[in-house]
Amino acid sequence: TGRTMNMPELPWLLLGAVGFATLLALYWQFSPRRSASMMLRGG
Repeated sequence: TGRTMNMPELPWLLLGAVGFATLLALYWQFSPRRSASMMLRGG
């Protein structure tokens, strides 16, 4: 438990970053560039 207590945020940040990147990749692959740009501009 001592080792995990030292850096508990690191693995969660990595998992979050990987998951977010994966969602973005899938979004850009399955959605046309026009709709993607519209969503980015519209917010």
